[in-house]
Amino acid sequence: MDTYEKYAWFGVFIWLIGHFTLPLFNMQHPTINQAVQLWPIPIVVLILMIVQKAMQHPTLSYIIVAISALFLLYIILVLQFWLALLASLVVMGIFYAVHKSTQNILSFALVALTAIITVAIAGIILGPLLVLIGHLKNPNTPKIHIRYYM
Repeated sequence: MDTYEKYAWFGVFIWLIGHFTLPLFNMQHPTINQAVQLWPIPIVVLILMIVQKAMQHPTLSYIIVAISALFLLYIILVLQFWLALLASLVVMGIFYAVHKSTQNILSFALVALTAIITVAIAGIILGPLLVLIGHLKNPNTPKIHIRYYM
């Protein structure tokens, strides 16, 4: 198994974990709820990756790259999911500062909870990114050669 192929498989599993961890917290944030409702997309990508591994069909690699790129663009540009990641990082930093000053078990629990939420949110962003890196940098993936005519 190639290094870049490992990136793609790791990305799919991070993506799935992020999608199935966030609903456990039942957050009432519209961006997070819309992103969580897209859970079939990483499952489709996982199925396509399994079929592509078995059949070695180059068209499936293009489909996986297109689905991952469109999902990533939708999450980042339309839903502005990076703001939720930034907010969770800020809240986790505040709870960490409180934990450092008080050394309380409740503050530690809040830091751990926000760390789990932050990792789940980051998984929804980093998962498709790792899938893209894994497929675009893989030497076995056929490349599209575009000729420029001037």
